[in-house]
Amino acid sequence: MMFKSMFKRILSTVITIAVVFSFIPLTGGLAYAASKNPAAPVITSAKETSKVEDDFKRVTVKWKKAKNAQKYQVAIRSEKKKWVKEKTVKKSKANKKKYTKKKKYRVVAKGGKYVVYSYKYSYSIKGETEKRSFNLIDGVTFGRWADTVLKPMTTYTIAVRSVNGNKYSAWKTVKMKTGHSHQETKKITKPGASLTMKFGGNSLRVTIGTQITLPVPKSSKGAIEAEGISLIPSKIERYAEYYNDGRFIEDITVEGKTADGLDAWWNIETESGVVRRVHFSRKHPTFNADGSKYSFTTNAGSGYGPNGFVGRTKAEVSDPNTTIAWTLDGAEPKPGQADKSIDSSEYPFGQIMVKFAPFSGSVQVRGTSVQGRLSNIWPELTTTFDRCEWIRVYNGDTIVEETFMCDGY
Repeated sequence: MMFKSMFKRILSTVITIAVVFSFIPLTGGLAYAASKNPAAPVITSAKETSKVEDDFKRVTVKWKKAKNAQKYQVAIRSEKKKWVKEKTVKKSKANKKKYTKKKKYRVVAKGGKYVVYSYKYSYSIKGETEKRSFNLIDGVTFGRWADTVLKPMTTYTIAVRSVNGNKYSAWKTVKMKTGHSHQETKKITKPGASLTMKFGGNSLRVTIGTQITLPVPKSSKGAIEAEGISLIPSKIERYAEYYNDGRFIEDITVEGKTADGLDAWWNIETESGVVRRVHFSRKHPTFNADGSKYSFTTNAGSGYGPNGFVGRTKAEVSDPNTTIAWTLDGAEPKPGQADKSIDSSEYPFGQIMVKFAPFSGSVQVRGTSVQGRLSNIWPELTTTFDRCEWIRVYNGDTIVEETFMCDGY
């Protein structure tokens, strides 16, 4: 009787322990089976938080806390859907019918099986976080996640989803566009390619291979008779700098040929759309290639160094049929024009500077060079100042070289 009583007590204890352990949740993968489906997060914002002058692009995305979410995954979604391999199934009529739906499923036979593809977006996961915000930073690696490479002036679809164990919510997305980089360069040479530029309240579209007249905008300081230059573009180059205060500087150069075969180019520099400088040139590709008919020389290297030093230009002619006509006051240079001088205080485009100091006295603003008679453009040893300079070289009545430059805006 004692043995039976002891056996009953031991059996009762074992059963009690078994019942107790039956209520303890298991760990590992089996614990996930009991996790609840997390709700999808609600994205509240996605914006660039880097500065224009930073060496990288940073985008910060934020969202509200989602029910049952332990953490969140952040990704960049593809802009277009594509065919993604899902699984392999038995090769049968039923499966072919089931997984052949336009813009949804398709199958590819492989041996005795069907490989099933679905048409959907792809997601490049950039990281996980328990917080409710995340920084996508150019060039930074997040542990085992791929690098984030954010390009300037690019639209991205950013996606966030909730995670709870092995369960995931649907992806929620938001679109945003990154801003400019600090410096941008672009070169266009493909026939038919275009670039649109804006300056002085005007918009101008330049297309490779299409003839266009590139203008000289009006100056607020003095009258300019130059109307611009007509050419057929073969190359367009753009350089721009952007700043945190909203300012931006653009420098655009268009190269090509004029209708009569002269090499030509036009350049404009603007600050936040306001013209700062215009420069154009056209030149015969072979006339005076050996420098025997005319020449321009300057004393820009006379001990003052390159910074801000312009110098004086000497225009010299060695050919009886060649004439150099130049102006500094915005008037069109013509053969046979009369020389003209004004007091430096009357110069409309800027304070004339000589040896880094304001120049006072008379300055010649129109001149002509022919064989046996040279002329000097600007006073000696000038330094940087706003100016308007227009030079033409004539072979008889035909222009073989022309240069215009004005930064007096």
